Amino acid sequence: MDFAGLKTDTDLSDTERRLDESEVREHPVFEYVRSLFRTSLSDDWPRFKLHINDGESSKSHAYLVGKPTFCPPELLGRGTRGYVAYECETGRFVWLKDVWRASYMLTKTEGEVLRKLNAAGVPHVPTLVCDGDVRDQATITADWRRAKSLPDGILRQHRHHRIVVEEVCMPLDKFRYGRQLIAVVYDCLPHHQAATNSETRILHCDISGGNILIYPKIVRVPEGQIPTVVWTGVLTDWELSRPLDSRMSRLTTKRNQGTYQFMSVSLLTRITKPVEICDELESFFHVLVYYAVHY
Repeated sequence: MDFAGLKTDTDLSDTERRLDESEVREHPVFEYVRSLFRTSLSDDWPRFKLHINDGESSKSHAYLVGKPTFCPPELLGRGTRGYVAYECETGRFVWLKDVWRASYMLTKTEGEVLRKLNAAGVPHVPTLVCDGDVRDQATITADWRRAKSLPDGILRQHRHHRIVVEEVCMPLDKFRYGRQLIAVVYDCLPHHQAATNSETRILHCDISGGNILIYPKIVRVPEGQIPTVVWTGVLTDWELSRPLDSRMSRLTTKRNQGTYQFMSVSLLTRITKPVEICDELESFFHVLVYYAVHY
C-alpha cells in the first residue's frame, strides 16, 4: 500500500489555474488526494482490504484502506467512517463510506438513490462505483422495542453498509475566498433542482455544510480549448433523501432527520412537517451565511 501513497511528478496541484497540455492525464491525481491516502497509512492503525459485493451486479470489488479520513466525534449517529481508498482493480483513488444505514420498509439505500440520479444525468452529485451491505451485520436493538423496561421511542434496525463513489472531495471550509465559496454552493443549487424534476423527484433532506463539498476538476474553457483546474461543488450524502410529494415516505419516520444547525425554521418548529423544496433552499442560505461569517 505504501507505494500508492508516494508522491509522483504527475500529481496536480488543486489550485485553480490553466494547465499545459502536457499536464493533462486520462485519470489525473491531485496532490491532496494522494496526501490524504498517505496520511491514512499510520503506523498506529491497522490496514484493511475490503471486499464489496455490489448489490446491483453481484460483482466483488476490492479496496485497500488505512485510517479513516473522516470520523465524526459524536457518540450518537450512524457510525459513519470515510476513507480515501485504493481500488485494486484500476489503481485509482476513490471515496469509500462505511456506515450503519437505516433498514426498514420504504427506505432506499444511498446507492439506489445515486444510481437513479446518475442514470438521469444529474450533475454535481457523486458518481456511484458500487455499494452493498456487509453480510450478517445488522442491529438487534429494535427487536426488543416492545419490552416493558424500555420507554416509548423510535428504534430502527440498522445494517452495516459500504458505498464507493469516484469523487474524493475537500470539505467546504477549504475555500480560499468569498467568490469561490459562492460558486461552490451555487453549483449545487440548479442540480438540486434537477434532482426534483419529473424523472427523479428526489429531495435531499439534509442540506448542510458537511454535505456540500469542493471537487477540483479539469475542464476546458472557453469552448473546450484550454484545460483549466476549476473548483466545483458536489452535493453528497443522499442517504436521508426522500421521494418528493410521496405520502408513503412520510410514514417512515415520526420526525425529520438531518443537521439541525442548517434546518429551516419551519422544520425546527414543526418536527413532523414533511420536507419541502422551500426548506431545502433555506438550508442552502444558512450554509452560505454560516461559512461566510465563520471563515
